[in-house]
Amino acid sequence: MTTDAKTTRENSVGRMLNLLTKKLNGEMNTHLSPLGLSLPEFSILMMLLEHEGQTQTELGKKTAIPAHGTTRSIDALEVLGLVERRNDPASRRSHRIYLTSKGQQIGPQLFAIVGKVNGWLLNGLSAPEKQAFAATLAKIL
Repeated sequence: MTTDAKTTRENSVGRMLNLLTKKLNGEMNTHLSPLGLSLPEFSILMMLLEHEGQTQTELGKKTAIPAHGTTRSIDALEVLGLVERRNDPASRRSHRIYLTSKGQQIGPQLFAIVGKVNGWLLNGLSAPEKQAFAATLAKIL
């Protein structure tokens, strides 16, 4: 029975993805730390670089960050001078989140980090393997 358990554990795709996620998050944190950013803050910035003026709720849903985490992350980004909250003209209770000029300027650094981390992640794979891996992940997601 031990052999079956070991084989099952070692060949578990879920286990491998979990380990890969931990490694990937660690690598991202290593690159984000000098900028004073966390992974949730990075996720929010990337969504805003794609489309500004989203509500906190929209950002939370798109980044899969719980409401309290979204609020905390936006608070931290405001302290860093990267984003600002503006009143939502359609709702007195909502705010829309916008990048400041400093927030817009950090975009190329974030894109470079993504490139570095993706390069690190896929290091050792051939070009066809990289394409197949990306295509398989996209199909699963």
